Amino acid sequence: RARAKVSDLPSAVQQRIMVSEADVTATDWPQGFDLVILGGNCFYELARPQEQEGCIASAAASLRLGGYVYVDNNHMEGDLDESWREPGESQGFPTGTCVDGTRIETTSETIWYDAPQRLVRFRRRTRVTLPDGSVVEREYVQQKHPPSTGEVRGWLEAHGFEIERLYGDRAGTPYTESSKRAIFWARRI
Repeated sequence: RARAKVSDLPSAVQQRIMVSEADVTATDWPQGFDLVILGGNCFYELARPQEQEGCIASAAASLRLGGYVYVDNNHMEGDLDESWREPGESQGFPTGTCVDGTRIETTSETIWYDAPQRLVRFRRRTRVTLPDGSVVEREYVQQKHPPSTGEVRGWLEAHGFEIERLYGDRAGTPYTESSKRAIFWARRI
């Protein structure tokens, strides 16, 4: 989607944008950037707080002085929320029917958690039924650590960032403890 959006921009702007896809935990990040976006709950895809902080450290190393990082994530304060600990299988994301008729069904089952550390493991099952009737199924175990606002704030400050703004939603509402999101706009100093 990012590449498609960039292709719609004027060519002078396109020449100043680099879109890169890589394993953020195993790859040295390129350097000299003005902006790094860590968006869309990306920290949920990293299994441990050390990996999440590693992304902040890599973002700092890839930014020029004065560059910015945008961190967009839900946050969880205190112990792992009760809703993440519930036993049994439930409907997961993604589930639905695509425009071409492809049907995706995902389930998630909590199989382990450490509430004080906010760590949880899920068994996820995905079934994709293609328009021709063929079916592809996958099962995998996924661990998540929903970070707290304090953790992200600490990581940013420890890696040379000054937090300029903290929002509670994508509309730019100021953050409060009851906000569903913690969106940081921070500058590398």
